[in-house]
Amino acid sequence: MSNRIDILSKLAKPFPNEVIKTRPTPGMSKPSSYVDGKTVIERLNSAGGNWSFEICQIIFLPSPQEPSEVIVQGKITLHPETPASEGQLAEVPLVKGDVGNAAIKRKGNGSYVSIGNDVKGAVTDCLKRCARHLGVALELYEERASDEQLTELVEVGAMAGQSKEDIAAVCQRRFGKEPLRLNPKECDLLIESYRAS
Repeated sequence: MSNRIDILSKLAKPFPNEVIKTRPTPGMSKPSSYVDGKTVIERLNSAGGNWSFEICQIIFLPSPQEPSEVIVQGKITLHPETPASEGQLAEVPLVKGDVGNAAIKRKGNGSYVSIGNDVKGAVTDCLKRCARHLGVALELYEERASDEQLTELVEVGAMAGQSKEDIAAVCQRRFGKEPLRLNPKECDLLIESYRAS
């Protein structure tokens, strides 16, 4: 049996690059990274915790008669693994809530494509957002190093005799991620370490 700290640590472990997907983000120059709902559920199941997800409310906007968006409010609960021993306090469930949403898709003639699928999409979005509060895929929401910082990292690394592959290996060793997933502080630390060498 795992204790809660072990479970939360497993939940927060960064995902390997092969399960991270990207999609364009309106109004932003870089695409957004995400993991799909199946991957989040697999992480919740594999971390060793006893968890549940509850839908609290489904809202259609602007109205149920003519919806253009569905909002789902839900909560995820991480239940205690073991009962309290005599003389110890019982561990309480850890509950985190959030909302998810999805656009209601329509055909060219104005009829709905599948409101059921749109609701499922909002439920999955809600589950993923609730799981994020437990640390799942949280690294995808960190600020990323800018293109300029990454270019400087490659240039300074090259001056220190490091290839792009060498730099990628150092990133994996020090931070457990590829260079493109570094945050600004991590990138600056590597740049400074190469300058000092």
